Amino acid sequence: MNIVEQVVSLELSKKLAEAGYPQEGYWWWNQHFRDFREDNDYAILERDNKAYDYVRICAAPTVSELMEQLPVTIPTEKHLQITKWDNATGGHFFAVDYGIVDHNGFSDVSLANACAKMWLWLMEVEGEDLR
Repeated sequence: MNIVEQVVSLELSKKLAEAGYPQEGYWWWNQHFRDFREDNDYAILERDNKAYDYVRICAAPTVSELMEQLPVTIPTEKHLQITKWDNATGGHFFAVDYGIVDHNGFSDVSLANACAKMWLWLMEVEGEDLR
C-alpha cells in the first residue's frame, strides 16, 4: 500500500483544515511556490520537510492520525464501526459509522477519506468538538 492510499485526499484535507482539524502531522499537501494559487487543485504529497521552495496547502492526515481524533463512542451511546467490503470489480471500499438509525455513515475506497468524512460530519452535524 502506498502512502497516497493512507492519507486523506487534497479536497477532503482542505475541508478538514477549514473545519478546524489540527494542521500538524508528518504528511502535507504542498505546491511549488512558482505554481501556487489559492484555486489550484494540483498539489504534491510530501513529508513535513519545510522546504523553502514549497507552499504548504494543508495537512494530509493519515488513517492513524484520524483514528486518534474520532471518539470511540458518541453521546447516543453508539460505538465507532469500520467495515471493509468487497465490490463487484474485485476491489474494496470502507464504511465508517456509529450505527445510527437512518444514517448509513460514510464509505470510500480510501479508509482515510471515509474517516475524514465522519470527522467532518461529527463536527458539523453532531456538534462534537474534536479539535
